[in-house]
Amino acid sequence: MTTNLPNAPVRSAPAYDAPGPRASWKQVPRDLAYLLPGFPIALAAFVLVVVGVSLGFGLALLTVGVPILVATLAAARGFAALERARVRACEQRPLAPTYYRTVTGSFLQRTIGMVRDPQCWRDALHAVVALPVNVFTWGITIAWVPPVSAERSASSTRGLFPSTRRTSSSSTWPGSTRTSSTRSSTPSSAFCS
Repeated sequence: MTTNLPNAPVRSAPAYDAPGPRASWKQVPRDLAYLLPGFPIALAAFVLVVVGVSLGFGLALLTVGVPILVATLAAARGFAALERARVRACEQRPLAPTYYRTVTGSFLQRTIGMVRDPQCWRDALHAVVALPVNVFTWGITIAWVPPVSAERSASSTRGLFPSTRRTSSSSTWPGSTRTSSTRSSTPSSAFCS
């Protein structure tokens, strides 16, 4: 059984102003500045880390590999710092801090401490995993930028310049179906005998 109250006020849902999308055309230059150099940086990091880790583990028994491995992990750490700086610049907000183990002692203890630091290995893993992602996003960006920029420039200059369409049928583009009076209608296979 329902009860109807004659003078009960009707409450509506409170008005909620949903935030608009953060992305706009103002964000595009920052995104392009992040995406376009992404592939070359990822390729350099990938090659350096894969070659360095392979060489370091391969030569570890000869004790030459440990310094190579440490240098590779230091380079991976540098590439990770560069990536964090690029993300900070693109997003324009601070990122969560990254913690590396601080090892004190002799040179050998610091070297072994760097090899045992899990964050250094995460940085090296990032260099390996980031390459396929950057290949994909770079390819999409390269395919997307020319049509969008051409469309934007065409829409901004529409009506400023006269039309450049050809009205004469005396010249044709290669591969077109129309033939000109100056062109021979001989099939091209006749020249291949």
